[in-house]
Amino acid sequence: MKESQKHIDKKAEILKDAITVIQKYGYENVSIRQICKELNITTGTFYHYFNGKNDIIAEQFTWMDQRYLTEVKPNLTNDNELDNILYFCNFYAEFTYKKGLSKSIEISQIKLTDNNGFYTSNHRIMKQILLEIIQRGQNKAQIIDTVLAEDIADMILVMIRGYSFDWSRKEATYDLIYYTNLNIKLFLNGISQNTFLYLDRKSVV
Repeated sequence: MKESQKHIDKKAEILKDAITVIQKYGYENVSIRQICKELNITTGTFYHYFNGKNDIIAEQFTWMDQRYLTEVKPNLTNDNELDNILYFCNFYAEFTYKKGLSKSIEISQIKLTDNNGFYTSNHRIMKQILLEIIQRGQNKAQIIDTVLAEDIADMILVMIRGYSFDWSRKEATYDLIYYTNLNIKLFLNGISQNTFLYLDRKSVV
């Protein structure tokens, strides 16, 4: 059944306020009951819109997926798929940086379990876009085909998420965008059919 605009607006309102509460106390430290008390709503109201605390985070991942669908996918080139991967990864680093340290810390504190497996789901739009890029690159003989496209995608996602996690844990003491860009270029050199494509020192910026 399609959600009414009233339902969508109320859900968005609760989500926004719940995120503020989570940022205040920390994801692992706050309970649904405490969130409801802070928001002055009943637990019944909360569960009418969300299945649990994990849904609050999953909604943010969904929003990230939509950004990739509307802002990344339309801007991909038809020429070099390695450049598309670099663009994909830089967008993630820039997005994390713009959202700020507190938001990154909030995400990094979540224990990824089967209950919030949406974070790493193969069905996420974000991963599907990356898979399509890699598969096109393999079909064009730009990317090695001795490794499965899905395995390459997983490696890339671990790298960009890992840097965001490390950056937040170290309280933004280094340039997240620069080091993400640098390491992805080195990785792309390894999966490229054209040796040393990304090892030109002047291109590593």
